[in-house]
Amino acid sequence: MPLATSSVAPNIVLFDKGGNEMKWLVCYDIEKDSVRQKIADFCLDKGLERVQYSVFLGDMNQTLAFDLAAQIRRRMGDHPGQVRFIPICDRDWKKTFRIQIGNYMGVKPSNGK
Repeated sequence: MPLATSSVAPNIVLFDKGGNEMKWLVCYDIEKDSVRQKIADFCLDKGLERVQYSVFLGDMNQTLAFDLAAQIRRRMGDHPGQVRFIPICDRDWKKTFRIQIGNYMGVKPSNGK
């Protein structure tokens, strides 16, 4: 259940007001190629790590995540799309793993194959 809607960007809905820094996934589905690229470049400029083509990972608190969301919302303009911010606590982050075969997005697998 949403807690509030932002007055700065009415399309942004707050679900939690946590203040601790944690990992956040930023995932998006944006129709227009140029807008999608603009958002990807912005996320990279803000120091987020690209983990898939439309998924980024970064360390931030709720306030920074909200600020980033507001800036992304402005860059989207009226173009259709959706961006999700998903917090991951340390306990859950320690349980994550990945499967990777070959080089993916310039990253070699940890086993070197």
